[in-house]
Amino acid sequence: MKIQVETLSNGIHEYKFVVLPEEIFSDDLTVPADLSIQEVPDFQHPIYVAATIEKNTRHVYLKVSIHTIGKFQCDRCVEYFENEIDNSYEAVYRYQSRVPFPLQTGENDDFIILDENNPIIDLSEDVRQTLLLSVPMKLLCKESCAGLCSHCGTNLNEQPCDCISEIDERWNSLVSLKRNN
Repeated sequence: MKIQVETLSNGIHEYKFVVLPEEIFSDDLTVPADLSIQEVPDFQHPIYVAATIEKNTRHVYLKVSIHTIGKFQCDRCVEYFENEIDNSYEAVYRYQSRVPFPLQTGENDDFIILDENNPIIDLSEDVRQTLLLSVPMKLLCKESCAGLCSHCGTNLNEQPCDCISEIDERWNSLVSLKRNN
């Protein structure tokens, strides 16, 4: 997913890419120590990327929309489910020689510097990061997911369990209030 900026005329240009997940997510993806391998999203469907570039003499404005389907494990019932992922990001690129003043460290946070000798925008890493950041913190197969019984482990979405749930004695006064209402 590379765009050669040098060959573009000034104006708006649109690109569409269909990328396989293995092109963006390599097999040697390292899992951070605080994540288990089950928490890493599994993207098996094609990733659709639409990019719009607006180029002028001073900068290049990029807007990217991403759509795919990810396979996740529900945090309540531990069943696997698929969910659509839609997100977008924007970036501004500038040429180093066209910046009116020398850049100091930290001053280029608002834009990305393009290499004058090889002005190519590679979307792969930004798309990968955007997809990973688009995964919800709480993964639920459905909003009304009942989860698993804490005693016997029965999936409460499929069947009710026959467990007799013991209520901690400290909550008895609250249970009686609920019965009175």
